[in-house]
Amino acid sequence: MTKAFLRQLFKALQVLLFLAALVAIAYLLKKDFEAESLRMTLKTAQWHWLAGAVIVAFAGIVIKAVRLKALAANFQFYPSLMQSIYIQVISISLGIITPGRSGELSKMFLLSADAPERRGSAFWVMAVERLLDLVLLAGFGALFLFSLPWVLGTLLLSAMLLGLTGLGIRRYAHRSFTQGIQKIQRFLPLQWLQPLTLVRVTALSAIAWVLDGLFQWCILAAIGVFLSPLMTVGINAVVAIAGIFSILPIGLGTVDLSALVLYQHSAGLASEKVIFLLGAGRVLGLGLLFGLLGLVFLHRPQMLAFQKASSLKVPEAVGGEEPVSVRDKA
Repeated sequence: MTKAFLRQLFKALQVLLFLAALVAIAYLLKKDFEAESLRMTLKTAQWHWLAGAVIVAFAGIVIKAVRLKALAANFQFYPSLMQSIYIQVISISLGIITPGRSGELSKMFLLSADAPERRGSAFWVMAVERLLDLVLLAGFGALFLFSLPWVLGTLLLSAMLLGLTGLGIRRYAHRSFTQGIQKIQRFLPLQWLQPLTLVRVTALSAIAWVLDGLFQWCILAAIGVFLSPLMTVGINAVVAIAGIFSILPIGLGTVDLSALVLYQHSAGLASEKVIFLLGAGRVLGLGLLFGLLGLVFLHRPQMLAFQKASSLKVPEAVGGEEPVSVRDKA
């Protein structure tokens, strides 16, 4: 009963957050938005910078695929680089069209498509990726936020509120957390990461998120706005975290509001320039992903049906686990 109530409460808070974001966005746009200025911004955009943004976005996908390949090998999955790119494209595509990027759970099923009994190991590949992303985003976001004096008070107040809330649910949360850990330990075969692998995938994760920030930098450069790359990386980190709490795909609502506020107050950008950034970013990003999905469909259509992940080869099992035989004839 209590768990059902908390789930409903969380959903209600998400809806309230989305409605509040819409009201705030409408207020910010009404205050200083100029349609003519947006039209001129679109007219003067330099296409070579936009093409550079697409190249940067593709490089980010490749880096994430390299990270997936290295991390998967630690858990005895051995996809090729191309197979890793395909898995990455599918999981990112599903992630951006689902609230809270929940679609990225698909990576677990794609990796273990030919070996359902090893789904627990595939879960840890996905979980470690998400954990590293969250830690790095929090790090990049903190470096940016603490450079803005006006944010410090908000952060301290938020920490206090979270602390008070945590005291209120401490007893229930502790019991639920303990039970959850026990269930995970029974179901999921946790295998420790090799130190060298952890260092490598952490570095690749950092590079991937830097490229994600540079993607926005290139889009702004197309309209003659040259901010510090560190600023775009930091703002992108905060915006990415905000997108987790959106109830709509692509982080609609919370992403737009956080981007408007941060770029207007920290970078001094007019609202029409931020709108161009958000619009161009979604058009270019989705266009690239859909194009790559088309290649996946032509080359390995079975991956999109979640019937087979790829020709993942496990030459030798570790710890007594049976090797996985994969029958991919594509």
